[in-house]
Amino acid sequence: MNTQKNIFINSGIRHKINHELLQPKSVTTLGHAIGYLLAQDFEMSCPILIATDTRPSGQSIKKALIKGLTDLGHDVFDAGICPTPFVAKALKDYKPEEDEDFQDEEEDESFFTVGIVITASHNSAEYNGIKILTPFGYADIEMEEEITHVFNTFLHDSKLVQESLADESGVTVDFDLKSWYQSEILNTVQQNFNNLSMVIDSAHGATAQIAPSIFTSLGFKTTAINNSLDGLKINQNSGCINPELLIQAIENNKTEWGCAFDGDGDRVMIAHKSGIIFDGDDIAMVISQHPSYSKTNIIVGTVMTNQGLQDYFSSKHKKLIRTQVGERNIIAELIKHQAFLGTETCGHITLMDHAFCSDGIFAALMFFEVLTIYPTLLENLYKKHKQEHTSIPLNQLSLDKIAIQKLITSLEKQHKCRIIVRPSNTEPILRIMVEHTDKNQALNILLDLKNQLVQNKI
Repeated sequence: MNTQKNIFINSGIRHKINHELLQPKSVTTLGHAIGYLLAQDFEMSCPILIATDTRPSGQSIKKALIKGLTDLGHDVFDAGICPTPFVAKALKDYKPEEDEDFQDEEEDESFFTVGIVITASHNSAEYNGIKILTPFGYADIEMEEEITHVFNTFLHDSKLVQESLADESGVTVDFDLKSWYQSEILNTVQQNFNNLSMVIDSAHGATAQIAPSIFTSLGFKTTAINNSLDGLKINQNSGCINPELLIQAIENNKTEWGCAFDGDGDRVMIAHKSGIIFDGDDIAMVISQHPSYSKTNIIVGTVMTNQGLQDYFSSKHKKLIRTQVGERNIIAELIKHQAFLGTETCGHITLMDHAFCSDGIFAALMFFEVLTIYPTLLENLYKKHKQEHTSIPLNQLSLDKIAIQKLITSLEKQHKCRIIVRPSNTEPILRIMVEHTDKNQALNILLDLKNQLVQNKI
């Protein structure tokens, strides 16, 4: 194991389940490292909220992690299977009702110090991972590097671990996060959706059996698919990474709308019976007209955000600020500009007044609230540029950043297009996107670029 390299990859650890970082010894040591740093920073036991998605491997990872955290004296609140945004929402807003002293004296402080979600998001069941959240969003790079340093120190010196153990171990408490979150949503979303018909695809993930209950409580007539807790099927031919299947599900179930989530529920795609699929850019466009967000003049997207959306916001005297891909980057930019609405094309919609994390369920509800207020909005959607995507395994090319950038610049100038080439944050592949006003042109440029990258070994 490389003891110098940050063990986190863009807001979390994520690997195949046989990876050494996801083995019990390493996971317990990670818990020791997190627990040690919390003890150093707060000089007291800290309440930590933990949840998993449906992957079977999550249970052993959670057990090992809880051991490490409680060894250092911290109390762990186990929410069971819950979406990542539920944890983020609780970090921001949860206050224990019975603790009047806490509410009176520390009204603006969070009850939970840290949240941890065991998930590999949109990946298949052979993967798993660990996301660490704070009341202000995902752990930043500085926090990751501190955890990495202590983790490697403890991993190679068990004596230091023994010296750091708490005099009294922490305890594990079952915590009904799902009921608390649903109550928060019902207090926030006042609209009744009058039996609007909806198929909900939970991808056999963390929103399974939770999302349908929330939507039904708000008046939707819901049909649930891929709604089991069988984590071996997570994201398999389902969910927001397969939005074309949602159109078929709408037709099969004779509903007007469909929502598809990913494995940990922080992403959403929405589809209409007409065949329109609303990705993250489209959903952000609609939500930007919600009364809660219509007056915000800055929206944060990424380099992948459709140019058509940027043009649309410009026409409305709003500014789209682009960041590199990754929700942590979006949240940092939202905080910097005191803005509230962030989007990634893949379906991450971040609404900062709700939680410092994208939330597929909440974003969908805001989307449908807008359509209830402005029922003719779908007749006036913005004009999107055409985007074509592909990927190349990293072992099929020799990366020369300078040569690749020269090639991109040449193609962009020649074809008046926009090209994004970037290594994936979660897989050993190079992701490529070409954007052009003409679909065929975008596809031809994409194939040309891919061939040059592979054949010429740039």
